[in-house]
Amino acid sequence: MLLLLISSVALASFFSMIVVQNKTESVMATSIKNQRLVFEMNNTLDDARTQEREFLLISCPDNQ
Repeated sequence: MLLLLISSVALASFFSMIVVQNKTESVMATSIKNQRLVFEMNNTLDDARTQEREFLLISCPDNQ
């Protein structure tokens, strides 16, 4: 009886660990994707700032 109880607890723990591992991998993948998107947004904003600066320098050469 005790062996059955120990086995069922071990089996439930094993399956719980598999679920937690899958959720963790999913969260990590989502986090990496979000991080990549943030870096892309940052690069795009840097490009926009550079283009704005160049535009202002070309259109208003007095403000150098």
